[in-house]
Amino acid sequence: MAEHEVLQLAKELYGEAEGSHVTPSEVAVTQFVYPDAIKSALLDPPVAPRGEFADAADYRRNFPDGRIGSNPGLATPGAGRRLYDAAVAVLTKDCLGWGGRVNARGSTAYRMLLSDGRPDRGDLPSLGQDGSGTCRARVRLASHLS
Repeated sequence: MAEHEVLQLAKELYGEAEGSHVTPSEVAVTQFVYPDAIKSALLDPPVAPRGEFADAADYRRNFPDGRIGSNPGLATPGAGRRLYDAAVAVLTKDCLGWGGRVNARGSTAYRMLLSDGRPDRGDLPSLGQDGSGTCRARVRLASHLS
């Protein structure tokens, strides 16, 4: 599953009500992770208007409740679980697919790239020959929330 497939799942769950800010997918994942903190509010209109803004004051004026084109009232913890599981699958696949290089100690070290393709300031910690240490840690976190 690729990242776009997680976005596709959100689109399947919520359609045009996904919007672009305070989205039902964001709220659903939060509800899954923090079920004791679920709150509800009257959303009028149910799907917020879409539009643009120039600065913070313009944003507050155009979107007083913070939503842009979204209906977070559609969120459920069950949908959050589906989105979370899909995202964990993508991150695990990405982690296992990272290219590496073997350093002088025989360990694989990975370099983080910034969004513009430039390398980050340093190597990530050595992960061992197969690079599975980081993925195991991520999967362990995912299992903890199960």
